[in-house]
Amino acid sequence: MACPVVAVSGPDDDVVGKWALVKVHTVFSAEGEGIADHSCDNTVYHFQQDGILTTSSDKEGFSSGTSSYELSQIPSQPGHYTLTIGNITYGCSISKSTMSFGNPALDGPVRDFVRIQ
Repeated sequence: MACPVVAVSGPDDDVVGKWALVKVHTVFSAEGEGIADHSCDNTVYHFQQDGILTTSSDKEGFSSGTSSYELSQIPSQPGHYTLTIGNITYGCSISKSTMSFGNPALDGPVRDFVRIQ
Protein backbone atom coordinates (compact mmCIF):
# COMPACT_ATOMS: atom_id res chain seq x y z
CA MET A 1 0.00 0.00 0.00
CA ALA A 2 1.24 3.46 -0.86
CA CYS A 3 -0.17 4.98 2.35
CA PRO A 4 -0.28 3.26 5.74
CA VAL A 5 -3.72 2.38 7.07
CA VAL A 6 -3.89 1.50 10.76
CA ALA A 7 -6.10 -1.54 11.32
CA VAL A 8 -8.17 -2.23 14.41
CA SER A 9 -9.45 -5.62 15.47
CA GLY A 10 -13.12 -6.53 15.53
CA PRO A 11 -15.41 -9.52 15.16
CA ASP A 12 -14.77 -11.83 12.24
CA ASP A 13 -18.48 -12.35 11.61
CA ASP A 14 -19.76 -8.76 11.38
CA VAL A 15 -19.12 -5.72 9.16
CA VAL A 16 -20.48 -3.05 11.53
CA GLY A 17 -17.93 -0.25 11.80
CA LYS A 18 -15.75 1.82 9.49
CA TRP A 19 -13.64 0.23 6.77
CA ALA A 20 -11.02 1.88 4.54
CA LEU A 21 -10.86 0.76 0.92
CA VAL A 22 -7.22 -0.10 0.23
CA LYS A 23 -7.17 -2.11 -3.03
CA VAL A 24 -9.39 -3.02 -5.96
CA HIS A 25 -8.52 -6.12 -7.99
CA THR A 26 -9.84 -5.99 -11.55
CA VAL A 27 -9.76 -9.03 -13.80
CA PHE A 28 -11.71 -7.88 -16.85
CA SER A 29 -11.61 -4.23 -17.88
CA ALA A 30 -10.57 -2.10 -20.84
CA GLU A 31 -7.13 -1.75 -19.23
CA GLY A 32 -6.86 -5.47 -18.48
CA GLU A 33 -6.15 -7.22 -15.20
CA GLY A 34 -4.70 -5.12 -12.42
CA ILE A 35 -4.65 -3.97 -8.82
CA ALA A 36 -5.42 -0.34 -8.00
CA ASP A 37 -4.10 1.03 -4.71
CA HIS A 38 -6.71 3.17 -2.92
CA SER A 39 -4.91 3.45 0.41
CA CYS A 40 -4.26 7.19 -0.02
CA ASP A 41 -7.84 8.09 -1.08
CA ASN A 42 -9.49 8.07 2.36
CA THR A 43 -12.40 6.04 0.97
CA VAL A 44 -14.48 4.89 3.92
CA TYR A 45 -17.42 2.49 4.05
CA HIS A 46 -19.31 2.96 7.32
CA PHE A 47 -21.58 -0.03 8.00
CA GLN A 48 -24.03 1.03 10.70
CA GLN A 49 -25.89 -1.23 13.13
CA ASP A 50 -29.25 -0.29 11.57
CA GLY A 51 -28.40 -1.73 8.12
CA ILE A 52 -27.35 1.59 6.56
CA LEU A 53 -24.06 1.94 4.68
CA THR A 54 -22.56 5.42 4.28
CA THR A 55 -19.68 5.88 1.85
CA SER A 56 -17.30 8.83 1.55
CA SER A 57 -13.98 9.56 -0.15
CA ASP A 58 -11.41 12.21 -0.99
CA LYS A 59 -11.01 10.59 -4.44
CA GLU A 60 -12.27 12.72 -7.30
CA GLY A 61 -15.21 11.10 -9.06
CA PHE A 62 -16.15 8.83 -6.13
CA SER A 63 -19.89 8.84 -5.53
CA SER A 64 -20.46 9.32 -1.78
CA GLY A 65 -23.84 8.43 -0.35
CA THR A 66 -25.97 6.01 1.63
CA SER A 67 -27.51 2.65 0.88
CA SER A 68 -28.99 -0.31 2.70
CA TYR A 69 -26.91 -3.42 3.34
CA GLU A 70 -27.35 -6.93 4.70
CA LEU A 71 -24.71 -9.49 5.67
CA SER A 72 -25.82 -13.13 5.56
CA GLN A 73 -23.90 -16.28 6.36
CA ILE A 74 -24.03 -18.87 3.59
CA PRO A 75 -25.85 -21.93 4.97
CA SER A 76 -23.60 -24.95 5.49
CA GLN A 77 -20.46 -22.86 4.81
CA PRO A 78 -19.23 -21.37 8.09
CA GLY A 79 -17.15 -18.25 7.59
CA HIS A 80 -18.58 -17.55 4.11
CA TYR A 81 -20.97 -14.66 3.64
CA THR A 82 -22.96 -12.71 1.12
CA LEU A 83 -23.06 -8.93 1.42
CA THR A 84 -25.99 -7.22 -0.27
CA ILE A 85 -25.56 -3.49 -0.83
CA GLY A 86 -28.66 -1.93 -2.31
CA ASN A 87 -29.79 -4.50 -4.89
CA ILE A 88 -26.37 -6.06 -5.57
CA THR A 89 -25.14 -9.17 -3.76
CA TYR A 90 -21.42 -9.92 -3.39
CA GLY A 91 -19.39 -12.80 -2.03
CA CYS A 92 -17.70 -11.60 1.16
CA SER A 93 -14.91 -12.72 3.48
CA ILE A 94 -14.22 -11.10 6.85
CA SER A 95 -11.41 -11.40 9.36
CA LYS A 96 -10.80 -9.44 12.55
CA SER A 97 -9.15 -6.55 10.66
CA THR A 98 -9.75 -7.13 6.92
CA MET A 99 -12.65 -7.68 4.55
CA SER A 100 -12.97 -8.42 0.84
CA PHE A 101 -16.06 -8.48 -1.31
CA GLY A 102 -16.85 -8.68 -4.98
CA ASN A 103 -18.24 -10.69 -7.85
CA PRO A 104 -15.21 -11.97 -9.79
CA ALA A 105 -17.27 -14.79 -11.30
CA LEU A 106 -19.35 -12.08 -12.99
CA ASP A 107 -16.23 -10.17 -14.12
CA GLY A 108 -16.63 -7.68 -11.28
CA PRO A 109 -13.82 -6.23 -9.19
CA VAL A 110 -12.85 -7.47 -5.73
CA ARG A 111 -12.49 -4.72 -3.12
CA ASP A 112 -10.12 -5.10 -0.15
CA PHE A 113 -10.71 -3.18 3.07
CA VAL A 114 -9.02 -2.60 6.41
CA ARG A 115 -11.17 -2.13 9.53
CA ILE A 116 -10.38 1.32 10.95
CA GLN A 117 -13.09 1.68 13.62
